[in-house]
Amino acid sequence: MPFLSTLSQSELSKFLKVIQDSLAIRCHQELFEWLHDDIQHFLPHDILITAWGDFSLGLVHLDVVSHLPGLRTSEVEQQELLPLLLKLFSQWVGTERTPFIIHFHEEPDENSTAGDLIAYMRSALVQGIKDERGRHD
Repeated sequence: MPFLSTLSQSELSKFLKVIQDSLAIRCHQELFEWLHDDIQHFLPHDILITAWGDFSLGLVHLDVVSHLPGLRTSEVEQQELLPLLLKLFSQWVGTERTPFIIHFHEEPDENSTAGDLIAYMRSALVQGIKDERGRHD
């Protein structure tokens, strides 16, 4: 695997610890802590948005994990994010359901809402899973 072959012995140990620690996650708080610990070395990020449902019908659920103020699941209006999520989903389908990175070029201003801040992201890593049985993505 190209990624693993580029890691030093120290980084490889750190990466394996990140994977091992992921197996112990049992609640949202533990996910939050894991996402903002050693994984930042390999995947720097401010926000994790998990979305699932029937995108073709617009029946989408989401969960937001972030250390940024105002960016929690309970504080984000799903309807503000739906256009972005549908766009990313469409692009994911267009890449034959393979992971991709997208770069954005707009900057937020000081009066941005949570939905605006997410819409002004600099980049996003998009990955999905097709659930054939449950007809969800």
